[in-house]
Amino acid sequence: MRERIVRVVAAHIGVDEARAAAVDVLRAAGVWSSARSLRTLDRHLASRPDALAVYDPHCPPALVRLAFALHDASYDVDLPRCVVCGRTNRRLSGRVDEGRCCDWCRSKSRRQVCARCGALGHPTARRPEGLICRRCYATEPERAVPCADCGKYSAPYTRDDDGRPRCENCARPRRVCASCGRLQHVKRVTEAGPLCQVCHQRDPRLCGGCGQLEPVVLRARDGRPDLCRRCAPEPTHTCRLCGKDRPAHVHWPIGPVCRACSRRAIRTPRLCARCHQTAVLVGRIADGEACGPCTGAPEYDYRCHRCAASGEFYYSRTCLSCSRREMATFLLAGDDGTVPPWLNPLLTMITNSPRPDSTMRWLQRSTSTDLLHEIARLPRPVTHADLDARPATLALDHLRAVLVHCGVLPPRQEALGRLEAWLEHQLECLPPGHAAVIGPYARWSVLRRARRRAARRHYSFSAGNGDRRRISEAIRLLRWLDRRGRSLTDLTQADLDRHLRGDRNRAAQLTGFITWARHRRLVDARLLVPLRQPDEPIVLADVHEHDARIKTLLADPDVSLETQVAGLLVMMLALPLTRIQRLTTSDVYTRDGVVRLVLADRPVPLPPVLAERISRLAQIARYKPYALVPGASDNRWLLPSPSLPGTHLCTRQIAVNLHKAGIPVRASRHLALIRLAERLPAPVLAELLGLSQSTATKWAAHSQTGWADYLAARAATSSDRSGRDE
Repeated sequence: MRERIVRVVAAHIGVDEARAAAVDVLRAAGVWSSARSLRTLDRHLASRPDALAVYDPHCPPALVRLAFALHDASYDVDLPRCVVCGRTNRRLSGRVDEGRCCDWCRSKSRRQVCARCGALGHPTARRPEGLICRRCYATEPERAVPCADCGKYSAPYTRDDDGRPRCENCARPRRVCASCGRLQHVKRVTEAGPLCQVCHQRDPRLCGGCGQLEPVVLRARDGRPDLCRRCAPEPTHTCRLCGKDRPAHVHWPIGPVCRACSRRAIRTPRLCARCHQTAVLVGRIADGEACGPCTGAPEYDYRCHRCAASGEFYYSRTCLSCSRREMATFLLAGDDGTVPPWLNPLLTMITNSPRPDSTMRWLQRSTSTDLLHEIARLPRPVTHADLDARPATLALDHLRAVLVHCGVLPPRQEALGRLEAWLEHQLECLPPGHAAVIGPYARWSVLRRARRRAARRHYSFSAGNGDRRRISEAIRLLRWLDRRGRSLTDLTQADLDRHLRGDRNRAAQLTGFITWARHRRLVDARLLVPLRQPDEPIVLADVHEHDARIKTLLADPDVSLETQVAGLLVMMLALPLTRIQRLTTSDVYTRDGVVRLVLADRPVPLPPVLAERISRLAQIARYKPYALVPGASDNRWLLPSPSLPGTHLCTRQIAVNLHKAGIPVRASRHLALIRLAERLPAPVLAELLGLSQSTATKWAAHSQTGWADYLAARAATSSDRSGRDE
């Protein structure tokens, strides 16, 4: 019998001294000294002489061991493989109708109710209470040991050459993810490259429950279709914290806990009753609630292995604050692996941000990752021109505001800077003939006035949008003429009227371009653009409704303090939203017990109802680090932007908040101006609110008052003073 087996194996090997090599292989496979293995192998080789060249799924276990022994000896052999999953495996101890299978596929063929969690699963181990599923077996506290790399307590997934255990995540190799660009453990290798745990997604399939293309978490079996995460049934347990029947997210020493309660408990660590340290309390002892190590479950220790702070983890055994610094350091590292010195203020700002969870979400976005990678790899400090060269996006605007706030970039008039970058992009997209006309007009007319305005006072985003419309309207006229085969020199009054179609708003935007073209003799000097008549205050709020809105605004507890202050400034002082958004803490001060607001040259004393709220708002703004005005050391915006650090709230958002509070901005401001113009002379109104003399005079005329009463009173006062002097 042995000779027959040796001859078959030697014939398959086919080398000199094949008999001696065959005997060595049989000894290595554990077949040579086992009579039972020899008998089963002899019968199989007698019926299948080519069994070593062509794998037979119904072969005996002795042939499986022999095949792998030949493979280990570097001989060609058709390795045995599982008939279910198709993977080569040394342990094909399972049997199904198709042939031999691995232990995992054999366990999948049997499904029983787990004696521990009550779910229908694959029996993996036997315990005193009965058979338990694979999930319960993997999470048994007795099998949990700390990972040699991350320190996480779990069942060992593999061990290194020194026998040190590693968890499933740390056992994977670390490579640069092809999607996010971070150095992470590889979850899957695709055609595009390796993917990390976060970027990897299962291939979507049609869910049999909802009919949507979603990643399948429960495969079809026994007549049940494929199910996605939302449709897959989960066994419910009574949560030991909230008492509701919900799927268990974690099994703590206290018992099963749902997802909402576990996240709430992890994010709000408390004082342990035994060790008297702030930790996540996962169990109960005689003295009260205790942490994981104090209840004999060290695998549920939620302390960071770097700073020992308790709370939510992002990386393995690493809290959000430490994970945030690790991710920021990786994203801001240059080609040499270190953070450039000029980016240290940005790294410090990210590390010390008051909300690490929000900062982590920002760092995880692909757009933010690309931008940070790009500026970190520049050979010199980043400039505004480097950011202007990229397409204008919200992510770019946010990054620019962050860089200005932390001091990496110098402050600038952002609305003017965006206008200049937008103009350069528009000129690149225009035909050469159009660019030759629009370029000089935009640079020497529109941009010149914008720069002068920015140098004298604030250049708002509303002004920038108006200048964009003027340039866009000029481009629109050239394109209209080009479609009709005409040039700008052929433009007639009839063509201009046909193009405008009686739209006075468009005519007002085009007036500057036509005037500029006439002065340079590019068009007929007799061309005229119909001027838009000045708007009259035809929209006025009712006086009684106006007063009722003020009372409602002050009494409504759902209205924020910022909205109350903005509404009172509109309805009492008639301030425009563009002025309200630029108010800072230095504009509010108290003298002689009276709160005053600086709007122009002379401070305005505020009524008590507004003074109390604006003082409280200024006090709150002083403790907001992201409200700091660029270029200032101790001056902050009263209405800071919640998303762009170092900037104020936009007028659109202020208007939306006031609209939700039931305040019509335009009508309320017009009525407030009428009331102020009735009580104050136009020069005083202009001096207090920072209005122009013409605007103050216009509103004085609307309120049926003028300067005559003010001048007469002033003359009478001067006469009385001169009489007393005499």
